Amino acid sequence: MRPEPSSLLARSLALGSAFLVLGLCGRPQVSADTVELVSGEVVTGVLRSLADGKVTLSLTHPSRARVVEDKLFNAILKDAKRPKGAPASATPEELRAIPMSDVVQIKFEPMFDRAHGTHPLIDNDPARNGRPASGTIKLRAGYHRFVLAYWHRNGGAFIRLAYSRMEQPSEDRQRFVPGDMLAHLGGGASEAASAGFDKEGYRLPEKLSGEIAPNCEYSIRRRPDGRSFERMTDMLGAASSVGEGTIDRISTRPLPDESQDVAMLVAGYLHIRQDGLYKFVLSSDGGSQLYVGQTPSGLRSFNAATASSPWMLTLAEGGSLKGTIESWIDSKIGVGVAVGRSRVALAIPATRVAKIWSNRDPGKEQPEKDDKTGEKIDVSSLPANQDVVFAHSAKGPVQRVPCRVKGIQGESLVLLFGGESRKIAIAKVVGIVLASDQANAANEQAFHQFVETEGGIKFPGQIISMDAAVTKVRTLWGETVTLKTEDLTSVSVKNGKAISLTDFKPSEVSQVPFFERMIHYRINESLSGGPILLRDGKHNFGISVHAKTVLRYTIGGHFQRFRTKLGFQLPEGELGDASVRVLGDNKILFERARLRGDGPIEPLDLDVTGVNTLTLAVDFGQREDVGDRVVWADPVLIRAEAAPLASAPQ
Repeated sequence: MRPEPSSLLARSLALGSAFLVLGLCGRPQVSADTVELVSGEVVTGVLRSLADGKVTLSLTHPSRARVVEDKLFNAILKDAKRPKGAPASATPEELRAIPMSDVVQIKFEPMFDRAHGTHPLIDNDPARNGRPASGTIKLRAGYHRFVLAYWHRNGGAFIRLAYSRMEQPSEDRQRFVPGDMLAHLGGGASEAASAGFDKEGYRLPEKLSGEIAPNCEYSIRRRPDGRSFERMTDMLGAASSVGEGTIDRISTRPLPDESQDVAMLVAGYLHIRQDGLYKFVLSSDGGSQLYVGQTPSGLRSFNAATASSPWMLTLAEGGSLKGTIESWIDSKIGVGVAVGRSRVALAIPATRVAKIWSNRDPGKEQPEKDDKTGEKIDVSSLPANQDVVFAHSAKGPVQRVPCRVKGIQGESLVLLFGGESRKIAIAKVVGIVLASDQANAANEQAFHQFVETEGGIKFPGQIISMDAAVTKVRTLWGETVTLKTEDLTSVSVKNGKAISLTDFKPSEVSQVPFFERMIHYRINESLSGGPILLRDGKHNFGISVHAKTVLRYTIGGHFQRFRTKLGFQLPEGELGDASVRVLGDNKILFERARLRGDGPIEPLDLDVTGVNTLTLAVDFGQREDVGDRVVWADPVLIRAEAAPLASAPQ
């Protein structure tokens, strides 16, 4: 039986459109979860679950645009082979299960909503110089919810959204989205969610009731710490409002005159008047993403107020929390922690907390500062067996008080000082450094994970289970915490087969100043105290040194490989020129007589089998010490077996 002419024409047009999309534009950019393995392999996909010591990743492409294209090609190539009206067969999901002991780190794509299968139709993160990115989707006539996120760093702000209905003649293919295509809900109006996609692969519209107002809504934000927007996830912390309202076309017109370092969220409905395959093209100078239909939770709560987090806690095993101290009774500290857009209550043994600092000024770069004057507080030479409270005296300056902290009563911190119970008003407290507890050392050496969430929360524990909606973690102090999976940003494995060299303390340090200038090495930060930035981007882990510095580590012959990325801190190291060597038991494993700051990153993967002492040496180059700010980024030691699991606290 021959197809009807109209059906044949539609398929021919669709075929031409599909080849246009693939041939001229390529597949749209997508992002996904990534799992970095001990072997060096990086696996991308969508994390489905984590249970029984294995992480399961879907390797099926998560992009909505690809789903639409696949359905389009199914319609073109397979429709004739099945009865009319029969649904297309589902593509089997390709899964890969990976033992957690083989994992170094899992990085989540926070803008992807696992619970609803949400992903941007167009991902232009990051865009440069107006570069366009495109995506296609089949839409039924009606109102379709959309969200457009745009973030701008500096220079001329620019964003455009164009569209075309692929069935139209070629001379009328593409145009900017006009004002009469945009709408938002008026007062008292409501929305019934779309039923999804029909059998022919068309997305069904939302059902709106009440007043449908013209134009779409916008909201403009800045980061509270004043920093630049580097990627989409930076928008989640952008709680400082610049302006909001409605706009009749998608442009940068609402941006303030000082348009540097701002983000804009545009939301509303696209009024589609004819069924069809629609192609959208997004151009911008900064990063941008377009969602049609389901909106990620991070953007749904974009306008929500950020919860107050007046205290920052550093944990003894590593990691940090931000939140409110609800109670402190001798050995237990009750903390309300802001995890993403949610609040989680924790009861942390005081022995698990190393430091508590005021976070009343969240924009300050370092917590060890006077929250009134901004001056750095001296935390050196503290007693090992006593707590130390830093508080404002009656005359104003911050004083250190060696004591034993007993807890909180009302609005006062209770402490034992000189054998007597004393009180200090919490409003005067700037920080507390608690005495170290050696009893935690066993769990520090055990196999566990560090869970990191939106808002910069990072704490150690063992993941009990994880699915698209919920993650359960048992902390190293035995408390079970339930988190929303959508709030997670990363999971780092601690004491697995791969161990960061930043977890080791050098057995010997030799630093030679240039004339009288001595700059001490730093761990997981630049020599100036900021983030590590190399030519390939930011790094969370690394050892920053200045020529001449020699670091020796005792690794006891337990490892087989040493991997790192060698480069110069930017922008200070642009003119750097240093001599670099790696030695294993005084045998040269790697040597570069001239490592230059204007050169590429040097990746190293060295055999350290049987090596007891690993030496990292950076010496002066031909330019003496000019710009010699060298970074051993992401330094990792690889071994055959992971450490045993942490024992459950009694």
